[in-house]
Amino acid sequence: MNFNKNNFQIITLLIAALSLIVTIFSVVDNTRLFLDNEIILAFATALVASLSATYVLSIIRRINPKQYIYISYTGQDKDTALLVSQILSEQFKRLSKYRFEIITVDSIPFGEDMSATMQKYIEKSDIVIVLVSENYITSEWCYNEFLSIANLNKRIIPIVLNSYSDLSRLPKDISNIKALSLSDCTSDKDFEEQLLRLAKDLIRQRKD
Repeated sequence: MNFNKNNFQIITLLIAALSLIVTIFSVVDNTRLFLDNEIILAFATALVASLSATYVLSIIRRINPKQYIYISYTGQDKDTALLVSQILSEQFKRLSKYRFEIITVDSIPFGEDMSATMQKYIEKSDIVIVLVSENYITSEWCYNEFLSIANLNKRIIPIVLNSYSDLSRLPKDISNIKALSLSDCTSDKDFEEQLLRLAKDLIRQRKD
């Protein structure tokens, strides 16, 4: 039998049920099993609580799975990408019960193969945010990364840092996709308000 998540949940539930039976039997019949003291009762109670909590948590995670969002950007726009990631993460936690996780190239652990791990992240993601700028369009790394995204038919959300016309200069023209423009933001407040719009829209789409 392959030991997968379903098997783990079944075993956890059976152990929890067994522990519960032992606890009830000890209390109702005033019977001391294994040892004539309170240790077994306390142990069984703690085991029931911990295993039941683990099982319930696994159910919650299945009902409310994480939605992974990958942000594609060039190194010159790293500060903007980090700010986008930070603001979106904060808004998701503040506004939604749904679980989102943002992943980027900077999420790659030290010692890992950059290209292979990046490809895994892209494949794992449900949504890809592309920070489109002149730097992004002229970057060979970003060119290849965008091709990987396009070939996987990922849902792309462009965030335009410079000009809307830049979308048509990508390896795959995505100018027909509704994009979020940050090029006209003149203050930190404008920047945050635009990203708040995006966060609310992504939350609404999960509800739908």
